[in-house]
Amino acid sequence: MPLRYYFKSAFQKTFDKLPRDQQALVLKTLESLRGYLEGGTAPFGLRVKKLHDGGPVKTFEARVSADLRLVWVHTTDEIVFALLGKHEDVRRFLKNL
Repeated sequence: MPLRYYFKSAFQKTFDKLPRDQQALVLKTLESLRGYLEGGTAPFGLRVKKLHDGGPVKTFEARVSADLRLVWVHTTDEIVFALLGKHEDVRRFLKNL
């Protein structure tokens, strides 16, 4: 079964507020991430890291830039992009898991 992709409204709002150059970096990261999720190979610099393993629900982050991270939740057949933010935002997100 193919993966389904969803974006939380908080992710989209943060994306919309970013400058165009950072939006371009996020889109490039999402493209690389899709290749990684569907093909299993991560390009250099993507730096995927597992943050939480809740059995069938796993939380990961990928590096967009030196200070911007993208967080997603992976279930069996769907990917939910939950957060786009800085390190502190990721820490706050993890406390609420």
